[in-house]
Amino acid sequence: MVINHERFNLQGANVTGISSEASLEDQFAILKEIFGSYRNVGVIYDPTKTGRIVSEATSVAEKFEINLIKTEVLSEKEVASALKDIINRIDALWIIPDSTVVTKNSLDTIFKKTLKNRLSIFCTSSAIVKAGALISISPDYRYTGLQAAQLAQMLLTDTTITSLGIQQPDKLKLTLNTQTAEIIGINLSSIKSRDDIVLYP
Repeated sequence: MVINHERFNLQGANVTGISSEASLEDQFAILKEIFGSYRNVGVIYDPTKTGRIVSEATSVAEKFEINLIKTEVLSEKEVASALKDIINRIDALWIIPDSTVVTKNSLDTIFKKTLKNRLSIFCTSSAIVKAGALISISPDYRYTGLQAAQLAQMLLTDTTITSLGIQQPDKLKLTLNTQTAEIIGINLSSIKSRDDIVLYP
């Protein structure tokens, strides 16, 4: 399992695995399902690290009638000003696994500003939810382990198969920060009934 595996172009014979992230389609489908009124979603990113993801996400978001408002940064120091530029134009902020953006100092700034503006943050990491984001969409790693075992069994029992490629996780898990939801005024009644959600704290 590798984060942002696309950047390594993992394909060909003898390459098999499971993505450690929910697909872009799944992320935006769930966002649309839960927060149907959201139209403008912001993302702050370093084009040298996650430009490919954001480019693909732009077209995926359009399928769900979501406008992805993008702002580029090349250093951690630019994150605060980038957020200031878009914060009044977005309904939610999407945090992706970008090491330029996801730092302790940057996240502290992002949480402070988005809570003040009552904006939702969605991401792919339950750790970021526990730090203050609203909701994460990520693989359920218990089921991912079972899925990996099934792939291994297929390779062992059928010697004609040399590669199964990189598979998407079969089962996803949502993690929701109830304290953040209360602060920004999110009604949890419909969300709590989902069988794929973990509430924190």
